[in-house]
Amino acid sequence: MDANWRIEMITGQPLRLSENGRIIVPLWLLRNERHHADLSLTLPLHEAESLHARLCRLLATANGEQTEQVPPCR
Repeated sequence: MDANWRIEMITGQPLRLSENGRIIVPLWLLRNERHHADLSLTLPLHEAESLHARLCRLLATANGEQTEQVPPCR
């Protein structure tokens, strides 16, 4: 049986700002729907900004909007 690995955000756990100014996203590592570990994605601010902008564009596209019509995310 092929292992089904997945990483998900931990629902209800807030994102945090680290002492050195990085964004911390809490995650779960799952295998075949079972929790295996807690992880975190740590991003410097410029990478978090880039991810934010790309998510905004992707969400707009998924909602049927043209990317030129997407309002600035910030």
